[in-house]
Amino acid sequence: MKEGAVFVYLTVCAVWDLKKRSLPVWLLLLGSLGALLYEAAAGFVLGASVWAGALSGSLVGLALLAAGRIAPGSIGSGDGWCFFNLGLLLGLQETLGLLWVTMMAALIFSGVLLLFRKANRKTRLPLVPFIWTGFLVMRLVPVLSG
Repeated sequence: MKEGAVFVYLTVCAVWDLKKRSLPVWLLLLGSLGALLYEAAAGFVLGASVWAGALSGSLVGLALLAAGRIAPGSIGSGDGWCFFNLGLLLGLQETLGLLWVTMMAALIFSGVLLLFRKANRKTRLPLVPFIWTGFLVMRLVPVLSG
């Protein structure tokens, strides 16, 4: 169920990011609220503390938000906020894995665009579609490999 909710959230964010090149605050806050409510419900049902994993996962998004402030133009605040929300749900290891797969997908796509001269070094690409792609890859590779 959690994976389905993450998939729907990322799909909405990716489409919005492709069309508008930014994410609205209400959508990001809705993702945060949903993640926090899910973690609270999971903690209540399981009777265990799930907050350590959620908070450590959210550090990835906080680090990206800080990087965007320190080096403007490197990463958008919507992208960092999106990773914050995902980190709440996925935990630290899976969020770091998702970040790596996302960056590899963006690198490959950018390389192809540069190779065929469809973009240059200053071309800005929306990141959330690559996050969506990375999430799908992380979910499909274990299924396809056995």
